Amino acid sequence: MTIVPLGDDRPGDRWDRDELPEPILLDGARRTGGIDVPPPNPSLRKGRRLVLLDAAREPERYAGRNRVRQAVLAMAPALDEEAPHIPVRRARPHGVTWAVLGANGITVALRAVDFANPEQAQRDGARALARAHEFTLTAVHDRDRRRWSLWVCLDGDVVLLAGHSWSHRPTPAACRTFHGHLTGALAWGVHEQTSRYGGPLR
Repeated sequence: MTIVPLGDDRPGDRWDRDELPEPILLDGARRTGGIDVPPPNPSLRKGRRLVLLDAAREPERYAGRNRVRQAVLAMAPALDEEAPHIPVRRARPHGVTWAVLGANGITVALRAVDFANPEQAQRDGARALARAHEFTLTAVHDRDRRRWSLWVCLDGDVVLLAGHSWSHRPTPAACRTFHGHLTGALAWGVHEQTSRYGGPLR
Protein backbone atom coordinates (compact mmCIF):
# COMPACT_ATOMS: atom_id res chain seq x y z
CA MET A 1 0.00 0.00 0.00
CA THR A 2 1.34 3.42 -0.95
CA ILE A 3 0.19 6.82 0.24
CA VAL A 4 0.84 9.70 -2.14
CA PRO A 5 -0.19 13.36 -2.32
CA LEU A 6 -2.68 14.49 -4.90
CA GLY A 7 -1.38 16.32 -7.98
CA ASP A 8 -1.49 20.10 -8.29
CA ASP A 9 -4.99 21.50 -8.43
CA ARG A 10 -6.33 23.36 -11.42
CA PRO A 11 -7.76 26.85 -10.79
CA GLY A 12 -11.25 26.56 -9.38
CA ASP A 13 -11.02 22.93 -8.31
CA ARG A 14 -12.40 22.02 -4.89
CA TRP A 15 -9.85 19.32 -4.16
CA ASP A 16 -6.76 20.05 -2.08
CA ARG A 17 -3.39 18.35 -2.19
CA ASP A 18 -2.52 16.61 1.08
CA GLU A 19 0.97 15.80 2.29
CA LEU A 20 1.00 12.48 4.15
CA PRO A 21 3.97 10.64 5.73
CA GLU A 22 6.22 8.26 3.84
CA PRO A 23 4.51 5.26 2.18
CA ILE A 24 3.43 2.63 4.68
CA LEU A 25 2.73 -1.08 4.26
CA LEU A 26 -0.19 -3.01 5.66
CA ASP A 27 0.93 -4.86 8.80
CA GLY A 28 -0.57 -7.94 10.41
CA ALA A 29 -2.11 -9.30 7.21
CA ARG A 30 -2.10 -12.84 5.91
CA ARG A 31 -0.60 -13.04 2.42
CA THR A 32 -2.44 -15.55 0.23
CA GLY A 33 -1.48 -15.87 -3.42
CA GLY A 34 -0.34 -12.28 -3.62
CA ILE A 35 -3.49 -10.98 -1.90
CA ASP A 36 -3.28 -9.09 1.37
CA VAL A 37 -6.11 -10.47 3.50
CA PRO A 38 -6.76 -8.74 6.84
CA PRO A 39 -7.83 -10.67 9.94
CA PRO A 40 -11.55 -11.59 9.80
CA ASN A 41 -13.99 -8.95 10.99
CA PRO A 42 -17.52 -10.38 11.38
CA SER A 43 -19.09 -6.93 11.55
CA LEU A 44 -18.03 -6.26 7.96
CA ARG A 45 -20.32 -9.02 6.71
CA LYS A 46 -23.48 -7.04 7.40
CA GLY A 47 -25.30 -5.07 4.75
CA ARG A 48 -22.88 -5.68 1.92
CA ARG A 49 -23.85 -6.02 -1.72
CA LEU A 50 -22.23 -5.81 -5.13
CA VAL A 51 -24.33 -4.33 -7.94
CA LEU A 52 -24.03 -2.58 -11.27
CA LEU A 53 -25.40 0.91 -11.59
CA ASP A 54 -25.51 3.66 -14.18
CA ALA A 55 -25.72 7.21 -12.88
CA ALA A 56 -27.07 8.46 -16.21
CA ARG A 57 -30.04 6.09 -16.23
CA GLU A 58 -30.95 6.47 -12.57
CA PRO A 59 -29.65 9.90 -11.50
CA GLU A 60 -32.05 10.34 -8.59
CA ARG A 61 -31.30 7.00 -6.97
CA TYR A 62 -27.55 7.31 -7.37
CA ALA A 63 -27.07 11.04 -6.90
CA GLY A 64 -24.37 10.44 -4.30
CA ARG A 65 -22.47 8.02 -6.53
CA ASN A 66 -22.74 10.46 -9.43
CA ARG A 67 -21.16 13.15 -7.28
CA VAL A 68 -18.17 10.88 -6.67
CA ARG A 69 -17.95 10.12 -10.40
CA GLN A 70 -18.01 13.80 -11.32
CA ALA A 71 -15.32 14.55 -8.76
CA VAL A 72 -13.06 11.84 -10.18
CA LEU A 73 -13.52 13.00 -13.77
CA ALA A 74 -12.82 16.58 -12.73
CA MET A 75 -9.73 15.56 -10.79
CA ALA A 76 -8.14 13.36 -13.44
CA PRO A 77 -6.53 16.09 -15.59
CA ALA A 78 -4.85 17.55 -12.52
CA LEU A 79 -2.98 14.39 -11.58
CA ASP A 80 0.76 14.33 -12.13
CA GLU A 81 2.86 11.27 -12.96
CA GLU A 82 3.44 10.34 -9.32
CA ALA A 83 -0.22 10.52 -8.35
CA PRO A 84 -2.79 7.78 -9.04
CA HIS A 85 -3.69 7.56 -12.71
CA ILE A 86 -7.44 7.75 -13.30
CA PRO A 87 -8.26 7.17 -16.97
CA VAL A 88 -11.26 9.14 -18.19
CA ARG A 89 -13.37 6.88 -20.41
CA ARG A 90 -17.01 7.31 -21.28
CA ALA A 91 -19.36 4.97 -23.12
CA ARG A 92 -21.76 7.83 -23.86
CA PRO A 93 -22.22 11.43 -22.69
CA HIS A 94 -22.78 11.69 -18.95
CA GLY A 95 -22.96 7.92 -18.52
CA VAL A 96 -20.58 5.64 -16.64
CA THR A 97 -21.37 2.21 -15.22
CA TRP A 98 -19.88 1.26 -11.89
CA ALA A 99 -19.83 -1.79 -9.67
CA VAL A 100 -20.52 -0.57 -6.15
CA LEU A 101 -19.86 -2.30 -2.86
CA GLY A 102 -21.03 -0.78 0.43
CA ALA A 103 -19.92 -2.01 3.84
CA ASN A 104 -19.62 -0.52 7.31
CA GLY A 105 -19.58 3.10 6.14
CA ILE A 106 -17.24 2.36 3.23
CA THR A 107 -18.40 3.07 -0.31
CA VAL A 108 -16.38 1.51 -3.11
CA ALA A 109 -16.82 2.26 -6.79
CA LEU A 110 -15.09 -0.02 -9.29
CA ARG A 111 -15.17 1.19 -12.87
CA ALA A 112 -15.51 -1.60 -15.42
CA VAL A 113 -13.49 -1.43 -18.62
CA ASP A 114 -16.44 -1.48 -21.00
CA PHE A 115 -19.00 0.07 -18.61
CA ALA A 116 -21.68 -2.49 -19.43
CA ASN A 117 -20.59 -6.09 -18.98
CA PRO A 118 -21.13 -7.66 -15.50
CA GLU A 119 -18.57 -10.38 -16.21
CA GLN A 120 -15.97 -7.75 -17.08
CA ALA A 121 -16.73 -5.86 -13.89
CA GLN A 122 -16.28 -9.05 -11.88
CA ARG A 123 -12.96 -9.75 -13.59
CA ASP A 124 -11.83 -6.21 -12.85
CA GLY A 125 -12.78 -6.75 -9.22
CA ALA A 126 -10.71 -9.92 -9.07
CA ARG A 127 -7.75 -8.12 -10.66
CA ALA A 128 -8.02 -5.33 -8.12
CA LEU A 129 -8.14 -7.84 -5.27
CA ALA A 130 -5.08 -9.71 -6.57
CA ARG A 131 -3.18 -6.42 -6.56
CA ALA A 132 -4.43 -5.17 -3.18
CA HIS A 133 -0.84 -4.71 -2.01
CA GLU A 134 -0.41 -2.16 -4.83
CA PHE A 135 -3.30 0.06 -3.76
CA THR A 136 -2.43 3.74 -3.77
CA LEU A 137 -4.11 5.84 -1.09
CA THR A 138 -4.68 9.53 -1.68
CA ALA A 139 -6.11 11.84 0.98
CA VAL A 140 -8.50 14.37 -0.52
CA HIS A 141 -9.96 17.44 1.18
CA ASP A 142 -13.42 18.61 0.15
CA ARG A 143 -13.58 22.30 1.04
CA ASP A 144 -17.34 22.51 0.54
CA ARG A 145 -18.13 19.72 3.02
CA ARG A 146 -15.06 20.31 5.20
CA ARG A 147 -14.34 16.60 5.17
CA TRP A 148 -11.32 14.45 4.34
CA SER A 149 -11.59 11.27 2.28
CA LEU A 150 -9.25 8.44 1.35
CA TRP A 151 -9.40 7.34 -2.28
CA VAL A 152 -7.83 4.03 -3.27
CA CYS A 153 -6.60 3.69 -6.85
CA LEU A 154 -4.87 1.27 -9.16
CA ASP A 155 -3.19 2.15 -12.43
CA GLY A 156 -4.38 1.37 -15.94
CA ASP A 157 -7.96 0.33 -16.64
CA VAL A 158 -8.79 -0.87 -13.13
CA VAL A 159 -9.72 2.02 -10.88
CA LEU A 160 -10.86 1.42 -7.33
CA LEU A 161 -12.28 4.34 -5.38
CA ALA A 162 -13.04 4.12 -1.70
CA GLY A 163 -14.80 6.96 0.00
CA HIS A 164 -14.73 7.23 3.79
CA SER A 165 -14.86 10.68 5.33
CA TRP A 166 -13.16 12.16 8.35
CA SER A 167 -13.47 15.61 9.91
CA HIS A 168 -9.67 15.71 10.15
CA ARG A 169 -6.78 14.48 8.02
CA PRO A 170 -6.53 10.67 8.32
CA THR A 171 -3.47 9.40 10.19
CA PRO A 172 -1.22 6.57 8.94
CA ALA A 173 -2.89 4.26 11.48
CA ALA A 174 -6.31 5.18 10.08
CA CYS A 175 -4.98 4.50 6.58
CA ARG A 176 -3.81 1.03 7.60
CA THR A 177 -7.13 0.20 9.22
CA PHE A 178 -9.09 1.49 6.25
CA HIS A 179 -6.93 -0.47 3.78
CA GLY A 180 -7.46 -3.69 5.73
CA HIS A 181 -11.23 -3.27 5.98
CA LEU A 182 -11.47 -2.34 2.31
CA THR A 183 -9.48 -5.37 1.17
CA GLY A 184 -11.63 -7.67 3.27
CA ALA A 185 -14.83 -6.14 1.94
CA LEU A 186 -13.63 -6.45 -1.66
CA ALA A 187 -12.61 -10.08 -1.14
CA TRP A 188 -16.04 -10.92 0.24
CA GLY A 189 -17.80 -9.05 -2.54
CA VAL A 190 -15.89 -10.66 -5.40
CA HIS A 191 -15.83 -14.26 -4.15
CA GLU A 192 -18.68 -14.92 -1.73
CA GLN A 193 -21.23 -12.83 -3.60
CA THR A 194 -20.45 -14.74 -6.80
CA SER A 195 -20.95 -18.07 -5.05
CA ARG A 196 -24.15 -17.07 -3.27
CA TYR A 197 -26.04 -15.78 -6.30
CA GLY A 198 -24.58 -18.07 -8.94
CA GLY A 199 -23.33 -15.23 -11.12
CA PRO A 200 -20.59 -12.62 -11.26
CA LEU A 201 -22.78 -9.75 -10.06
CA ARG A 202 -26.38 -9.06 -9.29
